[in-house]
Parts: sequence; C-alpha cells; structure tokens
Amino acid sequence: MTRQELLCRIVELMIKDMAVIKLKNNDYADEKDALRNLKEHGLLGMSCRIGDKYHRLNNFIGGKKYLVKNESFIDTVGDLRRYCYLLQVLFEEENLSRGNK
Repeated sequence: MTRQELLCRIVELMIKDMAVIKLKNNDYADEKDALRNLKEHGLLGMSCRIGDKYHRLNNFIGGKKYLVKNESFIDTVGDLRRYCYLLQVLFEEENLSRGNK
C-alpha cells in the first residue's frame, strides 16, 4: 500500500465514522446537546467503554472466538476509533467549560 492509498483509506474510514456517529448520536442524545449521554458518566465512562473494546480486541487477537456473530473484529476496531473521537471532543468540551485550553 502506498502512502496515498493509506491516506485515501483513512479518509474513507473517517467518512464512514461520521455517518455512524451521526446515526447513533440521534439515538443517544439530541440536537441541543450532542454529548448529553456521554456527560452522564464523563471521561471515566468513556475510558470504560474504550477499555471494554480494547479487551474484546485482545481476546480476539489471542485466538478467542467471538460468540456475538454480528460484531466482527473490524466492527470492534471501528467502535474503538469512534469512541476515541468522542473522548477527545468530550475532553475538549469539559476543558473549555472550565476555562482551560
């Protein structure tokens, strides 16, 4: 894979992530406060979600078979990536509300 192919693939993944985040955010939050569900448990809650995905990936890499057949390794990687986006945005918003930059 060339560098250009890599960058194009990452852009494709980001576009897909945006679509998934938009759909899921509609189910979990609202227009006025898109982070409402995440604020309930804050950064620690996001860290816990990311930790769950991390452990799921480690189990898969270690050879454990997934019993949930409709969530693949790639699905879990995507969830982890999107949680990281949301963690950063939540962190930035919390720091801005405290007057930090």
